[in-house]
Amino acid sequence: MIRESTYTIEDDGADRGKVFIIRRMTAVEGDRWGRAFMHAATAALPEAEAKSVASLGIAGAAMSGAGMTILRNLDPKDAEPLLDTLLRCVEIQSDPTNPTTRVKYPLWLQQVEEVETIGAIQEQAFEFNTGFFKGVVRSISRMGQRTASDSQNTATSAP
Repeated sequence: MIRESTYTIEDDGADRGKVFIIRRMTAVEGDRWGRAFMHAATAALPEAEAKSVASLGIAGAAMSGAGMTILRNLDPKDAEPLLDTLLRCVEIQSDPTNPTTRVKYPLWLQQVEEVETIGAIQEQAFEFNTGFFKGVVRSISRMGQRTASDSQNTATSAP
């Protein structure tokens, strides 16, 4: 399983070329984060939207691409701990040519000069830590389609 991903800032600006390493949350961290995300998301939305988000779950939020939009629209008191958890998954490679020069959160924040970089890193960390759900959702969907197809195509014999 891939536990880390490298993300290089390619946009023009002061952070261009900076290299960030994003690690996957542990199972316990991911479970806690996912439950906190779903609770905050459903508590903040009108009832109809909350039911829709709850029915999708974190997998649906990841699949639809709505996860970061939901997160960014939460009340800051609910969003900040979730965003901080994502940022704790990130280190900066202070020398892009030397992978051993990693700086951990929160110290690496001092090396970021562009506001846009923080948002991009949050998106990358969200995607890396929830993106695998996309494959799970697709797999389950295919299995459901196969099961329905199999039951329609199964010959039955009369006694």
